[in-house]
Amino acid sequence: MGNFTNLIAGFHTALSISNIGAAALGAVLGIIVGAMPGVGSLVGVALLLPLTYHFNPTTAIIMLGAIYYANAQMALAFVRRQPFVASTL
Repeated sequence: MGNFTNLIAGFHTALSISNIGAAALGAVLGIIVGAMPGVGSLVGVALLLPLTYHFNPTTAIIMLGAIYYANAQMALAFVRRQPFVASTL
Protein backbone atom coordinates (compact mmCIF):
# COMPACT_ATOMS: atom_id res chain seq x y z
CA MET A 1 0.00 0.00 0.00
CA GLY A 2 2.91 2.33 0.66
CA ASN A 3 4.16 2.06 -2.92
CA PHE A 4 0.78 3.03 -4.30
CA THR A 5 0.64 6.04 -2.00
CA ASN A 6 4.08 7.14 -3.16
CA LEU A 7 3.03 6.69 -6.80
CA ILE A 8 -0.03 8.88 -6.29
CA ALA A 9 2.08 11.50 -4.49
CA GLY A 10 4.53 11.52 -7.41
CA PHE A 11 1.74 12.05 -9.94
CA HIS A 12 0.28 14.78 -7.73
CA THR A 13 3.64 16.57 -7.70
CA ALA A 14 4.36 16.12 -11.41
CA LEU A 15 0.88 17.20 -12.51
CA SER A 16 0.65 20.35 -10.38
CA ILE A 17 -0.12 23.58 -12.19
CA SER A 18 3.34 25.08 -11.58
CA ASN A 19 5.15 21.99 -12.91
CA ILE A 20 2.96 21.74 -16.01
CA GLY A 21 3.50 25.45 -16.65
CA ALA A 22 7.26 25.02 -16.26
CA ALA A 23 7.20 22.09 -18.69
CA ALA A 24 5.24 24.12 -21.24
CA LEU A 25 7.61 27.08 -20.88
CA GLY A 26 10.59 24.75 -21.18
CA ALA A 27 9.17 23.16 -24.32
CA VAL A 28 8.62 26.55 -25.96
CA LEU A 29 12.11 27.73 -25.03
CA GLY A 30 13.59 24.41 -26.20
CA ILE A 31 11.92 24.80 -29.57
CA ILE A 32 13.22 28.36 -29.89
CA VAL A 33 16.77 27.35 -28.95
CA GLY A 34 16.54 24.22 -31.10
CA ALA A 35 15.79 26.33 -34.15
CA MET A 36 19.11 28.15 -33.76
CA PRO A 37 21.80 26.68 -35.99
CA GLY A 38 24.74 25.14 -34.20
CA VAL A 39 23.09 24.91 -30.79
CA GLY A 40 22.59 21.35 -29.57
CA SER A 41 20.44 20.01 -26.78
CA LEU A 42 23.12 20.18 -24.11
CA VAL A 43 24.15 23.69 -25.07
CA GLY A 44 20.50 24.75 -25.00
CA VAL A 45 20.08 23.37 -21.51
CA ALA A 46 23.29 25.08 -20.39
CA LEU A 47 22.14 28.40 -21.86
CA LEU A 48 18.75 28.24 -20.18
CA LEU A 49 19.96 26.83 -16.84
CA PRO A 50 19.98 30.25 -15.10
CA LEU A 51 16.22 30.52 -15.68
CA THR A 52 15.68 27.64 -13.23
CA TYR A 53 17.58 29.13 -10.28
CA HIS A 54 14.49 30.58 -8.60
CA PHE A 55 12.38 27.41 -8.98
CA ASN A 56 12.22 24.59 -6.46
CA PRO A 57 14.36 21.59 -7.49
CA THR A 58 11.51 19.43 -8.82
CA THR A 59 10.14 22.17 -11.05
CA ALA A 60 13.65 23.03 -12.29
CA ILE A 61 14.38 19.42 -13.30
CA ILE A 62 11.02 19.18 -15.09
CA MET A 63 11.73 22.40 -16.98
CA LEU A 64 15.25 21.31 -17.96
CA GLY A 65 13.90 17.97 -19.16
CA ALA A 66 11.31 19.75 -21.30
CA ILE A 67 14.00 22.03 -22.75
CA TYR A 68 16.21 19.06 -23.60
CA TYR A 69 13.40 17.00 -25.13
CA ALA A 70 11.97 19.86 -27.23
CA ASN A 71 15.45 20.80 -28.41
CA ALA A 72 16.17 17.22 -29.45
CA GLN A 73 12.86 17.08 -31.33
CA MET A 74 13.76 20.25 -33.21
CA ALA A 75 17.07 18.66 -34.20
CA LEU A 76 15.16 15.71 -35.64
CA ALA A 77 12.54 17.89 -37.31
CA PHE A 78 14.98 20.07 -39.22
CA VAL A 79 17.72 17.41 -39.62
CA ARG A 80 20.58 19.83 -39.64
CA ARG A 81 23.82 18.43 -41.04
CA GLN A 82 25.72 18.46 -37.78
CA PRO A 83 27.60 15.71 -35.94
CA PHE A 84 25.24 15.48 -32.96
CA VAL A 85 22.27 14.80 -35.28
CA ALA A 86 23.97 11.88 -37.03
CA SER A 87 23.58 9.63 -34.00
CA THR A 88 19.81 10.21 -33.86
CA LEU A 89 19.04 9.18 -37.44
